Amino acid sequence: MADHTPGPWWTDDSGCVAAGSSDDYVTVADLNCNALPDDEKAKNRALIAASPDLLEACEAVIEADHLYDQAMTIPREPENEARRRKAIAHAIGMRVVALEKVRAAIIKAAGE
Repeated sequence: MADHTPGPWWTDDSGCVAAGSSDDYVTVADLNCNALPDDEKAKNRALIAASPDLLEACEAVIEADHLYDQAMTIPREPENEARRRKAIAHAIGMRVVALEKVRAAIIKAAGE
């Protein structure tokens, strides 16, 4: 299975979703469908353009959850306590980062 076109993906008022920079880009999707109202087309473009960000955010949440699960398997013994606390703190920090990615991706997907 092929990977998706690398981001960032973006949209403008032309009806297309593109990847790359404004000087060097490829069209990912063309939503110039006359059957939909303009506001609905704009929301669809925003959602499609946010797809790579949404995927990255979901992957970050899964990874942070995995790190937390691993940290919780460290035995609760005095000799492991410092390592356990450090692992839990790291996992919680990764959750914060993941949730920031989720919030940013949602805002982009909502077209805000």
